[in-house]
Amino acid sequence: MARNLLAADWAVFPLRLKTLLVAVFLTGVTTFMFMPFLAVSLTRSGLSVGQAGICVAVLLCGQQGLGHLAGVLVDRFGTQYVLTGGLLVRVAAFAGLATLDGFVGLLTVCAMIGVGGCLVTLPIRVEFIGQDPAIRQRSLALRGAAVNGAAILGPPFGTLLLAADFRWVCLAAMATQIGVLLLLSRRSFRAGARTTRLPRDPRVTEAPQPSAFLLLKDRRTITLLLAAFTFWFGYSQLNTTVALAIVHDTGTEAVLSALFVANAVIVLALEYPVIRGLSSRRSSSYLVKLGMVSMSAAFAVLAMGVSVWVLAVFIVLFSTAEIFYSSSVDDVIGRISPPQGGGRYVGLLSLGDAAGSVSGSALGSTLFALAGSHDLTHTYWWGVAALIAAATTLFVLGQRHGTPDRIAEARS
Repeated sequence: MARNLLAADWAVFPLRLKTLLVAVFLTGVTTFMFMPFLAVSLTRSGLSVGQAGICVAVLLCGQQGLGHLAGVLVDRFGTQYVLTGGLLVRVAAFAGLATLDGFVGLLTVCAMIGVGGCLVTLPIRVEFIGQDPAIRQRSLALRGAAVNGAAILGPPFGTLLLAADFRWVCLAAMATQIGVLLLLSRRSFRAGARTTRLPRDPRVTEAPQPSAFLLLKDRRTITLLLAAFTFWFGYSQLNTTVALAIVHDTGTEAVLSALFVANAVIVLALEYPVIRGLSSRRSSSYLVKLGMVSMSAAFAVLAMGVSVWVLAVFIVLFSTAEIFYSSSVDDVIGRISPPQGGGRYVGLLSLGDAAGSVSGSALGSTLFALAGSHDLTHTYWWGVAALIAAATTLFVLGQRHGTPDRIAEARS
């Protein structure tokens, strides 16, 4: 049944969207092929643990923290040019990662990988948000499935190449990104290019794109930023406090690895059919709320103690939260984004993702290090659950009493 629905939806998707879905999958495989092994490989190349950590942090900051700048570039030059530029930067960076050594050189290429990643992911996100509302949420769910499929295939492929040499991982990443470049350079893809700006009305000569200040005056924008921050604050714990506590309690990384695989498998198997079935019955705002409630419940359960059954319930709730939130929040953004400056708006909201991920990772790992044991982590997880629950309440109030759907209407 789900396969038939997928085939029916795929048939009505425009060619450009289908090509972007393939690009999302291939780029995701590239990322998951090298990221899990980057820090270890940098230390093997001669960097200290601290230097390797700085390189990874710079990469993540570039990838997550430059969304607003990438959005401005998308509005100025269009998704096609920005996406192509980002892929070229990544190809050059992977070449450098395979050949350079020394802290300065490796730090530079890690920064380039991060910047290139931002210039790739933001334009693709803008394209999906700009799809026809009739297919937008289904296409967003399929995008999530492509990412999680890549998360399952990427690490094993990277492990096989790493057995020979990390340079083979870099060369494979280069080849994949070149393949995506060739895919996106096809005339049939370029012919379907979209613009993030509506055709200019000759009667309106003084209608500048909304500034960040004006966007932040909209209550729905503020609540979306709050939702993004708290959701990704919680999500980042999977890589920090949750990972550290599991390894501390079990003494092995096998359970942690199984948790990551279970998360990817659950989301891959259920995201598309669940969102496909619910999108016609429930609003995307409602599904975002469900996702945040599920994320809060996941950490409330985890705070009761680390055991096999607790981890099983946690990962089901955590994956459910990812399914509801990730596919639905961009549909909400698409409904309330301004008619001009769509890239800038998406980039502004991506700062909430970045701020939540960075602060959650930093606070969680620092707390775990200062505590000397993981005992205080359980209290911290209760705090994470309470934070997300409070943000969910504010999100509900902000969506219920927010301004009109389009910020441009509030301007007029």
